[in-house]
Amino acid sequence: MQSPMVGHVQLELEALYRLAQELVEGNSVDIDYSFDISIDSKDVCVAQIQRGCSTYLLTVEGSGEEMSLVIRSTEIYELLITLPAPAYFSVGEEIEIGDLC
Repeated sequence: MQSPMVGHVQLELEALYRLAQELVEGNSVDIDYSFDISIDSKDVCVAQIQRGCSTYLLTVEGSGEEMSLVIRSTEIYELLITLPAPAYFSVGEEIEIGDLC
C-alpha cells in the first residue's frame, strides 16, 4: 500500500478539523446513515457524513466518563480526531415544533 502524499494528508486533516470545529461550535451535521456495532465488548455508534466527494465517519465510543467522539477519514485510515465526551451535539436539521403538528 502506497503512503499518502503530504499534500493529501494536509487537505484531509484540514477537512477533519473543519468538521470537528462545526461539532464543537454546536452546528448541526447531516448524517447519511448510522448503525451500532460492538467492538471488544464496547458499544460504538457509527455515522457516515458526506462532504463533497469525501466520506467521513463519526463514531461515538464508550459511555459516561469514558465516552469519546471520533471523526475518522475514510481515505487515510490512520487519520482521525478524537474529541472528549460532548455535553451534546446536533445531528441533522433542527425541527420546528410546527412541523410536528
